[in-house]
Amino acid sequence: WYQRRVRGARVMLFVGGPGTQGPGMIVSEDLKEAIRSHHDIDKNDVPYMKKASRFYEGLATRAAKNGHTIDIFSAALHQTGLHEMRHLTMFTGGHMVLADAFATTLFKQSYQMLFAKNEKGEHKMGFNVNVEVKSTRELKVTGALGPCVSLARKGPNVSDTELGIGGTNVWQLCSGDPTTTLAIFFEVSSQQGTPPAGGRGAVQFISQYSTSTVPRGYALLP
Repeated sequence: WYQRRVRGARVMLFVGGPGTQGPGMIVSEDLKEAIRSHHDIDKNDVPYMKKASRFYEGLATRAAKNGHTIDIFSAALHQTGLHEMRHLTMFTGGHMVLADAFATTLFKQSYQMLFAKNEKGEHKMGFNVNVEVKSTRELKVTGALGPCVSLARKGPNVSDTELGIGGTNVWQLCSGDPTTTLAIFFEVSSQQGTPPAGGRGAVQFISQYSTSTVPRGYALLP
């Protein structure tokens, strides 16, 4: 599974209005029809939302499997359909920025921060980040929460109980930076069904990633 030949990439979507055509349509071109509101969602009076959400969720899944991060920069005084498109950033670990216009300071600063560099002149981002969790027999992994997808790798330290994205001890993030956070959950395991008295467990995190200058790097966290 580490040998999958996928190349990291960032797809940047600059949105100035909602989609009005195709399977990802948020609202029709008829100016008499207003874009759905929070009240419409509560009343389930949303003729396009469910279909559009399924479309963008499928698109996000495809992007995540290929290691592609999707960032959305929305600049408009009205809604642009971020609710339907939210999976594009959630699944791929991308950024979602909402501003009134592309000329605002908020947008410019957010865009520049994305390409920040470290003291070596390298971009502060990694691509195709694989996070593997190893643990002693006292602990079993129940799952993870964060901008990741499961690589569906079973192991002796994988619990039958799933919390978040579970059923595996390896996850993939399309990209990561110093602010990226994952929450890993464990449960105490014993053959007798009760925690061993005074028992201790050890956990190791193994991360593999690519950068703009290094094809593949490693990081070990005890």
